[in-house]
Amino acid sequence: MRSKEAKRVIAWAFAGTVLTASLWYLLATFQWLEIADTLRQVNVGWLGVAGVSILMYWFVRTVRWHVLLRQLGVDISFIDLYLCTAVALGLAIVTPLQSGEVLKIELLKKYGKIERFSGYSSFFVERVTDLAVVFCLAIVSLLVSPDLGIDQWVAVRLIVLVMAVGAVATAVLWNVRLPGSAGRFQASVRDCVRNARTLVTVLLLTLAGWALVAVGWYACLSSIGCRVGYMNTVMIMSTMTPVHILSLIPGAVGIAEASCTLFLLHLGQSAPHAQAGSLMLRFYGIMILALAVPHWYVRLRTSITLCADGSSRGGD
Repeated sequence: MRSKEAKRVIAWAFAGTVLTASLWYLLATFQWLEIADTLRQVNVGWLGVAGVSILMYWFVRTVRWHVLLRQLGVDISFIDLYLCTAVALGLAIVTPLQSGEVLKIELLKKYGKIERFSGYSSFFVERVTDLAVVFCLAIVSLLVSPDLGIDQWVAVRLIVLVMAVGAVATAVLWNVRLPGSAGRFQASVRDCVRNARTLVTVLLLTLAGWALVAVGWYACLSSIGCRVGYMNTVMIMSTMTPVHILSLIPGAVGIAEASCTLFLLHLGQSAPHAQAGSLMLRFYGIMILALAVPHWYVRLRTSITLCADGSSRGGD
């Protein structure tokens, strides 16, 4: 227990140190008066585009989850899945490692709509495909971005490496049998993507989802006239997302602003525009939270119905 407590203290101390350093960087280096002038000129129409992109992203994520659960024989109404997805993704914005997303599984488990292996095996597949797609998007966007001068052969080697790791992991998943509960979980994961058609569908939906996130980021930057191009926006999003997740700081406060500012500066934006752009990307996260609130309200209003209806519960 002492060892676990020591590790927890070290992790929190590290996160606190990084947060303090990041906030100090923001307060000491951001040109707040110039940023305020830039933010006063926000184009609300572009923010509307960002809001629509969030709703469409939740819709695509729900379709993907629905496809995976259907492979497991779990039949849950699309609206239930959508509401749980919206609420969970909203919470994930402010939780370390975006762990709040597991709430969507716990919500359905609470009302007897899903069981543990079905829920977490589908979630595992979602996380793995998200990681693979984001990593590939980062490599491809870095490869095609002339502003960064990335060695193309380095990018090609990385893509080959990702494909090789994916092939090995798939071979292990299908051919190695684990004992006990681990084996049941492994079998459930295999059932999620039991054929090539399902795998391709999940990958395409994942790609569409992250493309919509990039649209939201692009719209937020464009709202203040910070035009860096869509592919450069994809590059910023895909390279910064893992940093945000692994920062251990809820919402990657400070780290996100500092890192995005450096990217925008490198892409030729002036310091006030780059700093204002990073704050607009933070505002995108606030929009996600704001849109999640009415979904949470509707979800609570429908909880009685969910609790009473257990007919769509899937078995493992």
